[in-house]
Amino acid sequence: DEVWRAPEFPAGVSWYGAKNYCLWLAKLTELPFDLPTEAQWEFAARNRGENILFATNTGMLELSVNYSPATSPARPYISGTYPPNPLGFYDLSGNMIEWVNDWWAEDYYRHSPEHNPTGPSKGT
Repeated sequence: DEVWRAPEFPAGVSWYGAKNYCLWLAKLTELPFDLPTEAQWEFAARNRGENILFATNTGMLELSVNYSPATSPARPYISGTYPPNPLGFYDLSGNMIEWVNDWWAEDYYRHSPEHNPTGPSKGT
């Protein structure tokens, strides 16, 4: 569906497309750009690791205030439609899904390092 693809929201980009974009940007700028690990994403979404339920400006979902209401058909909202979380990140709860750099394994957090886990060496 074309509504999901526009400069405001590049939905439908594969993991490889997102990863390659980050690597291209890193090479172009000589800065360490990459996809975040799942732990880095959680740290940012939880306002530096706070025990909050949602990555919104208040930590709660408030439909049409800081979170997209369910629509039929579902559609993305332009990034920045709702307020960012306290760290200034937009759209980490709702709107779209995000790609992360590491594999997923069901039991990883039972065996992972406590600080900055980088994800399992294999998984899905």
